[in-house]
Amino acid sequence: MTAAFTPASRIYQGSVIIENKIYFLGGLNIANVGTSDLFYLDISSPFSTENLRWSNLAPIPVKSAFSPSCLGGSNNSTIFLFEHRNTDNVNSSTLVMFTFDIINQKWDAPHTLGSAPSSRQNMDAVVDKNDNSTIIIYGGGSNNFTKSPYPSLAALDTSVEPYKWSEIISNAGKGFDLATAPNNDVYILDTSSHTWVKSFDLSTISNPSNISDKLKLVIGLSSGLLALIIIAGIIGYICYRRRPNYIATPGTDTDNHNYIATPGTDNRER
Repeated sequence: MTAAFTPASRIYQGSVIIENKIYFLGGLNIANVGTSDLFYLDISSPFSTENLRWSNLAPIPVKSAFSPSCLGGSNNSTIFLFEHRNTDNVNSSTLVMFTFDIINQKWDAPHTLGSAPSSRQNMDAVVDKNDNSTIIIYGGGSNNFTKSPYPSLAALDTSVEPYKWSEIISNAGKGFDLATAPNNDVYILDTSSHTWVKSFDLSTISNPSNISDKLKLVIGLSSGLLALIIIAGIIGYICYRRRPNYIATPGTDTDNHNYIATPGTDNRER
């Protein structure tokens, strides 16, 4: 019987949430050495912290730490990992990208076009939701975090084959540490134009969750109204079926109110 996999403790690992799984990549172990581990935690159902459902996967091609990861690809089935080295012992002058196909469980180091940004660590990688295919790299530090890398912003277009790097001209120039940002400013990147801005009008953005909530409200109200109409129709039909049938008594005018209810009907109501 194979023992259940339990990952060792670590820090500075990467992580990606894919549906009901949290994937963890690399990280420094207790000896302060990078690791090549790739594993995930299954959160598809309630669980106890004393009995976590871990699964070990194919190891990363290099020992990884301080490296960002994100989910992308044509079907959101590819994990992108950005590294500062080609192999365990050889650092790279430019950023190195590895991809992991979560369907085929396979690592790859795809060739890219354009000028890859300079090597760095502890940067961030996010997918531009305007097109769901552009990965933006920003921040980070180089030379043991002693200086900001150049360019501080770069974009990877994953909608083409091979993937293509492009530089984003940045007027902010912020690197690894934003804790000392001048005047406590918060920098906002407008991804539609790849420019830094000081303000942003949130009302111009359609919020999918709000749209979804409004749609649910309309559907709920429509369903409720339809249910009321159906119930009212059923009640009306029952009342009609139970309506007394009357026969005028002989010698009376039908406009008079001398009626005898036919057998089997309710004669208490008229």
